[in-house]
Amino acid sequence: MEQFKGQPRLPKFAVPKRYDVTLKPDLSACKFAGSVAIDLDIVSDTTFIVLNAADLAVDAASVSFTHKNSSKVFKPLKAETFEEDGILVLEFGETLPAGLGVLAIRFEGILNDKMKGFYRSTYEHNGEKKNMAVTQFEPVDARRCFPCWDEPACKATFKITLVGVPSELVALSNMPVVEEKVDGQLKTVSYEETPVMSTYLVAVVVGLFDYVEDHTSDGVKVRVYCQVGKANQGKFALHVAVKTLELYKEYFAVPYPLPKLDMVAIPDFSAGAMENYGLVTYRETALLFDEQHSAAANKQRVATVVAHELAHQWFGNLVTMEWWTHLWLNEGFATWVSYLAADSLFPEWKIWTQFLDESTEGLRLDGLEESHPIEVEINHACEVDEIFDAISYRKGASVIRMLQSYLGAEPFQRSLASYIKKHAYSNAYTEDLWAALEEGSGEPVNKLMNSWTKQQGYPVVSVKVKDQKLEFEQTQFLSSGNEGTGQWIVPITLCCGSYDVRKSFLLQTKSESLDIKEFLGCSVAGSACNKDNGQCGWIKLNVDRAGFYRVKYDDNLAAQLRNAIEKKDLSATDRYGILDDSAALTMARQQSFVSLLTLLGAYREELDYTVLSNLITVSYKLTRIAADAVPELVGLLNQFFIGLLQYPAEKLGWQPKPGESHLDAMLRGELLTALALFGHDLTIDEAIRRFSAYLDDRNTPLLPPDIRRAAYVAVMQRVTASNRSGYESLLKVYRETDLSQEKTRILGSLASCPDLDIILEVLNFLLTPEVRSQDAVFGLAVGSKGRETAWTWLKNNWEHISKTWGSGFLITRFVSATVSHFASLDKVKEVEEFFKAHPNPAITRTLKQSIERVQINAKWVESIQGEKNLSDAVTELAYRKYEIALQHHYTSRAEMSQFKGQARLPKFAVPKRYDVKLKPDLVACKFGGSVAIDLDIVADTRFIVLNAAELSVNAASASFTQPHSSKVFKPSKVDGFEEDGILVMEFEETLPIGLGVLDIGFEGILNDNMKGFYRSTYEHNGEKKNMAVTQFEPVDARRCFPCWDEPACKATFKITLEDVPSELVALSNMPVSEEKVNGPFKTVSYLETPIMSTYLVAIVVGLFDYVEDHTCDGVKVRVYCQVGKESQGKFALEVAVKTLELYTEYFGVHYPLPKLDMVAIPDFSAGAMENYGLVTYRETALLFDDQHSSASSKQNVTITVAHELAHQWFGNLVTMEWWTDLWLNEGFATWVSYLATESLFPEWKIWTQFLDESTEGLRLDGLEESHPIEVEINHAAEVDEIFDAISYTKGASVIRMLQNYLGAEPFQRSLAAYIKKHAYSNAKTEDLWAALEEGSGEPVNKLMNSWTQQKGYPVVSVEVKDQKLKFEQTQFLSSGSQGNGEWIVPITSCCGSYDVCKSFLLKTKSEVLDIKEFLGCSIAETESGSSCNKNNTVCSWIKINVDQAGFYRVKYDEKLAATLRNAIQNKYLSATDKFGILDDSYALSMACQLSFASLLTLLAAYKEELDYTVLSNLISISRKLARIAADAVPKLLDLINQFFIGLLQYSAEKLGWQPKPGESHLDAMLRGEILTTLALFGHEPTINEASRRFHAYLDDRNMPLLPPDIRKAAYVAVMQRVTQSNRAGYDSLLRVYRESDQSEERNRVLGSLASCPDPDIILEVLNFLLTSEVRNQDAIFGLAVSSNGRETAWTWLKDNWVQISKTWGSGFLITQFVSAIVSPLASFEKVKEVEEFFKAHPNPAVTRTLKQSIERVQINTKWVQSVQGEKDLPKVLKELPSSKY
Repeated sequence: MEQFKGQPRLPKFAVPKRYDVTLKPDLSACKFAGSVAIDLDIVSDTTFIVLNAADLAVDAASVSFTHKNSSKVFKPLKAETFEEDGILVLEFGETLPAGLGVLAIRFEGILNDKMKGFYRSTYEHNGEKKNMAVTQFEPVDARRCFPCWDEPACKATFKITLVGVPSELVALSNMPVVEEKVDGQLKTVSYEETPVMSTYLVAVVVGLFDYVEDHTSDGVKVRVYCQVGKANQGKFALHVAVKTLELYKEYFAVPYPLPKLDMVAIPDFSAGAMENYGLVTYRETALLFDEQHSAAANKQRVATVVAHELAHQWFGNLVTMEWWTHLWLNEGFATWVSYLAADSLFPEWKIWTQFLDESTEGLRLDGLEESHPIEVEINHACEVDEIFDAISYRKGASVIRMLQSYLGAEPFQRSLASYIKKHAYSNAYTEDLWAALEEGSGEPVNKLMNSWTKQQGYPVVSVKVKDQKLEFEQTQFLSSGNEGTGQWIVPITLCCGSYDVRKSFLLQTKSESLDIKEFLGCSVAGSACNKDNGQCGWIKLNVDRAGFYRVKYDDNLAAQLRNAIEKKDLSATDRYGILDDSAALTMARQQSFVSLLTLLGAYREELDYTVLSNLITVSYKLTRIAADAVPELVGLLNQFFIGLLQYPAEKLGWQPKPGESHLDAMLRGELLTALALFGHDLTIDEAIRRFSAYLDDRNTPLLPPDIRRAAYVAVMQRVTASNRSGYESLLKVYRETDLSQEKTRILGSLASCPDLDIILEVLNFLLTPEVRSQDAVFGLAVGSKGRETAWTWLKNNWEHISKTWGSGFLITRFVSATVSHFASLDKVKEVEEFFKAHPNPAITRTLKQSIERVQINAKWVESIQGEKNLSDAVTELAYRKYEIALQHHYTSRAEMSQFKGQARLPKFAVPKRYDVKLKPDLVACKFGGSVAIDLDIVADTRFIVLNAAELSVNAASASFTQPHSSKVFKPSKVDGFEEDGILVMEFEETLPIGLGVLDIGFEGILNDNMKGFYRSTYEHNGEKKNMAVTQFEPVDARRCFPCWDEPACKATFKITLEDVPSELVALSNMPVSEEKVNGPFKTVSYLETPIMSTYLVAIVVGLFDYVEDHTCDGVKVRVYCQVGKESQGKFALEVAVKTLELYTEYFGVHYPLPKLDMVAIPDFSAGAMENYGLVTYRETALLFDDQHSSASSKQNVTITVAHELAHQWFGNLVTMEWWTDLWLNEGFATWVSYLATESLFPEWKIWTQFLDESTEGLRLDGLEESHPIEVEINHAAEVDEIFDAISYTKGASVIRMLQNYLGAEPFQRSLAAYIKKHAYSNAKTEDLWAALEEGSGEPVNKLMNSWTQQKGYPVVSVEVKDQKLKFEQTQFLSSGSQGNGEWIVPITSCCGSYDVCKSFLLKTKSEVLDIKEFLGCSIAETESGSSCNKNNTVCSWIKINVDQAGFYRVKYDEKLAATLRNAIQNKYLSATDKFGILDDSYALSMACQLSFASLLTLLAAYKEELDYTVLSNLISISRKLARIAADAVPKLLDLINQFFIGLLQYSAEKLGWQPKPGESHLDAMLRGEILTTLALFGHEPTINEASRRFHAYLDDRNMPLLPPDIRKAAYVAVMQRVTQSNRAGYDSLLRVYRESDQSEERNRVLGSLASCPDPDIILEVLNFLLTSEVRNQDAIFGLAVSSNGRETAWTWLKDNWVQISKTWGSGFLITQFVSAIVSPLASFEKVKEVEEFFKAHPNPAVTRTLKQSIERVQINTKWVQSVQGEKDLPKVLKELPSSKY
């Protein structure tokens, strides 16, 4: 068997004819099994069969050979694999009979991660990492999938069958499916037999894909497959493919041979693409194009790569090279033809000019002595990979272009068609192509071309003028400066003075001399072509750079060409050629460095993309070599290059221009990148500004894809180890994007950093799992400063790199990228020694080439150092000022700045009507629009000031006109002040008083900040889509269109939406008046709105289902939700219809609009928004799922709907005049929502539950950092923070208190009068008080001002002495301090029973009342076990603030408190009063006015409590007490937890785990809260049972053991057992999260995760909140960390504050991060730490919240100290009852 080892090719004993291949891929285990039956023709006597196999476990017992005409089975004696040669040798005991037979083999293999053979690629679907199975067989890796004759010449047909394929997956092969059999979860897929082809073209792909499809004109089905949700990104490639197939069919005169063509984007793919017959595989970046995020360069790459691979379907697949020696027949031709196709499809790309980049790459490699001929001898399979290089591809393509140029396009095309027809389905040699071209053209092609394909290198043709003769001499060009021995037949083309005078000839000898006059018909002079005297100013050889050679001109000719470049006499291709040849000659030391720089100066006004792109590349190399040769001149050189590039950079600017060319788009990015790398500060500053905007909004127009890399590179120029924010931000972008192009764009920028520590960090990052193996090479482009760091890194990691990238072209990139840029002979020796000790055959050729490049650089450095005049020349060039600079125009803003920083807009003009037209682009995530505003100019002014923010206002479009005048007023200046959100227009003259129209055009971004006009994402049929949504409250209408964005500036609105995709639903406040469909788009116009404020305007555009109903007076009500979820909207619809009818009756005013739409939005920052007629909701606030939603969710939907519908009257119809009176909206809507809920669901006891609202208000208003209900607002930025518990819950509570005082009927009657009076206008708080005074006859204004105009509330102390009740009010503060507020307090009281109730107004600081006189009874002197004794008129208890109707707290003396505790135990008190006593006592304890022990003693009285609201508050309090005890008395914590467990056992036992038939809504809510709390307190039986039920739920999501109401309890219980070493529960919950499409369920999971006691897991949870898996609005649900996690959370907040600030920006969501994490802390040291951190990292949006949070930390700290001082606490705890459950 040894005889077969080490051979370049297989022996020819047997010839394969057909393969029947069966494969069974296992995507979970990452392995495969298979069998192959090969029809063989035994063509000579042999006892051996030798074929290819590698990395396969061949089942030797399965191997057999059966002759076609015999039943005899031949079994091999031996079957041995030689892995180093990739061969399988089968030795038989006898000679095999000649003729046809079948060789059968079974085998197994691994789905490897090496991106070759049969391998696995990973992708994510619905947050889960999955594997796909992919083949990559070229060049020699089919043998890694099945045993075969793995050589191009061994063509056969292939019958492929895949078995055991998961039935939901797509399974593709070369041919269409012939049969698919599904068996349960698996399927077997069989494919039609292929035509005759080589093994390296066989392909299989198995994975989850979407696709787009089209057909060619002759019926070939073409599909592009890509990851689910990315189908749109395949459309461009599909278009290119269809057009290209038709083009090639015509050009080659042979149809595409297969019935289908599939093109598949593979996430892990080593090359760019692979031309498998009928199933072309691609790297994602080479196939997918995203209109929004892909650059123009990406588009061009997709087009050329697709065209290249499709060319292979003819050149390579149909006609195949006979052996790898002729690889260029595949790759060179496909490269050339791809440019032919791209030029046909996109002539505006000037692709043949860009082809020069291909030629240049070929010339650069072929200028090395370590190059190789186009036809290269291959002696072993391991050598093949290294010739997939610039010689085979680019030199190959270039000599084809040269030949076509010489022969002519028509004979060349005709000959190619003949060649393809002759060799179809077979193999060919280079000579076969030459023969066809000779026959078709009559030229001696073979003779001409052999010198170009059979020897390496190319010539440099030296040309000089002597005595009016042109002397040509060819020598082999070598970049080393050495002289080679090669000689070529060179097709010389030249022109003289103009392109009209053009000649050509073949230079067949070493040199030749021609008479200029005779040859060109003119003489050479020192000026441009002078036709009168027959003189020309320049001679250019190799016209259009069509020949694959370089030209060296004598000094005179070179000077003339430099002059011609400056005068723009030469074509772009010739300017390119001169530049490139000069750079190469300089490197080879045949031309000085100074002369090259002087030539570069001629390109100062260059604008051609291809020329400038090459100039930039040359300038990079010159800077790099100068850093070694003349480091002191690098700064000056950079200055010179900056000057060179300023002209085109100024021309292009930063922003794309409408209708600009594809080439300008590509050039802009390259120019700006270069300017950043050369240290141009203006460019870097502007790039960083735009990048910062991009971080805030990934769809900002400030950073389109074409300039992103420039921005990324600029950012990295300022990064250092001590200033890492730019680097971290780029990593964030990298991690958040799923677009491969974006990831590689970032990788290609990171190592440009000049800081060595960062470079090392970047290089290490490339080796992490975060970077796909195929992409690591993009991050190797380190700057000059980082070369040594990179080389050390390569050596240190070589073993890992060798193992990971193994063989193949990727590993060669590590070597060439890291080694080639050195420039010292010492480094050559070091590199050689290292790789001698660490050899790898796969890099042999590349290593030699890289070392040669180092030697070339070293010699070049020496040469430059020898140029004596270099310093003077560089200085002169650098300071030769070119008066074009990148400057910005700054307008004087002195007059305009008077409007900055004002609380409100000036009152010069009053808007009356808006005509708004918007054009949302859901793909590009942007919008355009115009607004025509009917204005009343009411005062003399030259200014119009209105609101606008984050809009690009078209200043030229702005105008003001009046109806009776033709005069158009155009503003002389238009300026925006973003920090104030205002747009100021200054006019040259005073505007006339009266009505007019202000017109403005604008553009904006559909942002992802959930405010203004924004985008929300959703999935439909597995594809991620965008909807467009508005959220204008409080001050964000200005982010959609310029307007007077203040509540008092009411107007009417005519809305029109244009270019809406016709399949989408488009909603606004009013019904549609007209809808015009035009193909795929429609224009939708709406009825004009009534008068209303800007913040109520609304638009929603997306894909929705809906349910519909009508009120009894005909109002159409709809609930819109995502497709497939309409049944979840039915409950909210029912609530809405009934609530509208209820409010119509209660307010005595009909709902004012003809329709009401309510829409569930996936991304929504608040709970809901009351837009007039189009109410938007977070999904959890509108949708109710009978199977998966909890009772509390049902209640939340009801209250939220009732709240928003209340706003249609309170807020929309009657609107607060300014945000100071926000409570008129929110306080009233909150109160009224409970009124409605009570009417709809009386069994919910909702007014008892209202106490939770009051408590929230009391807790916030007990802070010194609270604010009055009526709060002064001085800037728009302040508004968000007052959407808090003061405006909502305190507002609602004082309304309830007032209604309780005035009486329900007069209160309702007064409200109706208030609404009617102020309908369609604005009101202040005083207007409401006036209406209530008039309706009730009470002094409401006097009574209520103390409650709305000052912050805080009273605690009323009450004590009994001598049968007198003493009342005293003081301001309650949770800090324990004493405030100075005073209120008119409506006191209510009852004595011994609810039959004895009295009330009075406490108008002074204190008051004393006789009990007998006031209450009609006396108070018992001792505690009594009975209630009021009517016989002796002695009562046992007195309760103040009956039913907790007043917004104040009560502090009882010890005796009264004891009687109330007794009354609670004896169940004498109402639920509301039990709640009030509990809540007041807890607040007093926190304020250190009641001992911790006393509070615990009171809690014991609630042991048999069953009321939901009381228990819910008791649970909330117990959790807070446990948290404070953990800080104060950690040794007592277990006792305290045991006490709380005992407290809850009675109710838990009563309720049990399972819902009971007919049980109340409140019991359903209570069960979950109790079980959650028992789990948090560590109750083992609860945790065990919850875990058991959770595991059952994991197996079956519809099982009854875990109904929605107890799921959170189970999730919290599971997390109590999770640790870093026991993660199963955490991972299972993440699985539930990822698999659910229900927002409520996801929030339930998020709200449970951080309850884990393990800090490491808590940190992981917190980091998870910042990932793209969690919608921004939902992250706050995961902030409820356990006590153990507080420090972890605080550290995390600090570490991630920059990201959190940018992501959540402003608005209430960011305040939740601060309050949730800071407020639970409890030390003065922590107060200081928090203050210092936020002083260094300020954010105005959290100012108020931060102060409140810090105050809470101070309160906690004092409380901890107070508890620690209670000496009797341990004793009290031991005496408290606790029982085992």
